[in-house]
Amino acid sequence: MKQYLLKGAWILLGVLAIGRPAVAGEPFVKTRITFTFSDDNFLVGPGETKKSSPNAYMGNRNPSILDRTESSNFDTLWTSLVLYKKFDFKSIFVPEAALSIRMQLDRDKLAYNLFDDSSYIRLNVYFNMKREKLFYAEFFPVDGDRFRLGFHDDITWGGTAIFPRNFSRHWAPALKVAIDLRWFYAFAGFKTVLNRSASREQLNNPGGNDKLLVERTFYGGLFGVGITPVKGFWIEANGGIFQKGTIATDRGLGRPIRAGGVSAQLSYTYGDKIGRRVDLRLYREYAHTRDPLEKEAFKKRWSLFIAAEGTALFQTLADPDRADSTKLSPGYAAYFQTKFKYDAFRMHADFVFRTVDFILFNVPGLVPYQALSKFAKVTPEYLFTLAFDYTFRKIGLTPAISFAVLIPATYRSVFDLQGANASTTDQGVKRLVVKGENSSDWSILPEGEKELPVFMVKFTLRWTWRDVFALIGEVYYGRDPNTAQLKRNDDGHLLRRFDQPNSIGAGFITQVKF
Repeated sequence: MKQYLLKGAWILLGVLAIGRPAVAGEPFVKTRITFTFSDDNFLVGPGETKKSSPNAYMGNRNPSILDRTESSNFDTLWTSLVLYKKFDFKSIFVPEAALSIRMQLDRDKLAYNLFDDSSYIRLNVYFNMKREKLFYAEFFPVDGDRFRLGFHDDITWGGTAIFPRNFSRHWAPALKVAIDLRWFYAFAGFKTVLNRSASREQLNNPGGNDKLLVERTFYGGLFGVGITPVKGFWIEANGGIFQKGTIATDRGLGRPIRAGGVSAQLSYTYGDKIGRRVDLRLYREYAHTRDPLEKEAFKKRWSLFIAAEGTALFQTLADPDRADSTKLSPGYAAYFQTKFKYDAFRMHADFVFRTVDFILFNVPGLVPYQALSKFAKVTPEYLFTLAFDYTFRKIGLTPAISFAVLIPATYRSVFDLQGANASTTDQGVKRLVVKGENSSDWSILPEGEKELPVFMVKFTLRWTWRDVFALIGEVYYGRDPNTAQLKRNDDGHLLRRFDQPNSIGAGFITQVKF
């Protein structure tokens, strides 16, 4: 039945695309189809490491977040369809709308799943017919994930994932109003999510589930401003306040999770616009903002872009050191970026700083709904990336080389129980490496071991043709000495041992956009 509905939807979309012409210069249908082929590590086989390498594979795999310095999996690239319409009647009022759909393969059901990708309705109101200044209202009827705070992809926040995923379909419609005067802008908006959350009242169910879940609406407010006092300089700031839900654990059960924060950026631009670096990790993780066919002007003159961003977040979570109470859990991040271009040569240098509480802000917490103990010891994450590329414009070929060094964030627990019969749990986590918000991205180090830097070098080759076809291939070498798992020794005892630290991978994507 689902397959017939899917075919019917495609037929309907095809009829709409043929029957309703778009405004000149604005395509009505925008489609992106992607083919992938990759092997994330030639050095190991399936099941030999904590993150299994299933050998070379064509097509998308089940989602898994890999180390941020690698580009060894192409699972979240998707096929997308956008139906776009702009109604330009030579007036100061210009409505527009887009139905944005992405498709991801469900391997278990051998079918595509359809997801809304921030479809929107927008009303533009220009101040005059020169259309240099405008006011607009933007509506996201299904999900407003693209309406975010912050400025760089790696540390943006306030998307749909800010509302905990438990007991929710995870849709967050949104509304945004803004003014754009070219030298100044400001916006404000809010989001809502319908979520089943824990109540402070408990059910009388001895030996079973005693948590009472109540469906409620939670809200988030977003705002921001930006000004350019001198040509080339921008001073920008945005922030938000969110009701994330309620605590679902015994400590602080039913208490509200209030969250918020601010982001600020100072940037300077000289010369022409400099595009994003050529990197398959970015095309994979941020497919909706990273376009392999992005156009860029190359002129024989110097261009420079410098930006510094800082973000401070907070949320109230259960206090592990005090019964039935909450505490403030702050998280911090920073991003420094330098881009340089002369003719067809470009250089990118990025530095990212994230604390453990920032990385786990959306979960929320290392232990869900619980802040870190005041006795825990944590260290932040540092990531430095340096990339160079050159574009041969006549043939559309861009070779690129990049280097990255990651000092991963760590958490060290307060437990340290010893004894001949003490279990791994009793002894506590000596040191936990935190590379992402999912537990599959964490690694418990063997006792007495410390985290070590992660290194990566990769070579990327991109070829584009007439703004419709892109072929991107990549080969890389990485070394991560921090991944460990439990293995049996010759005596049959489980001991934590390091995995193979080296990885050599390769892959490519082919994409057509029309």
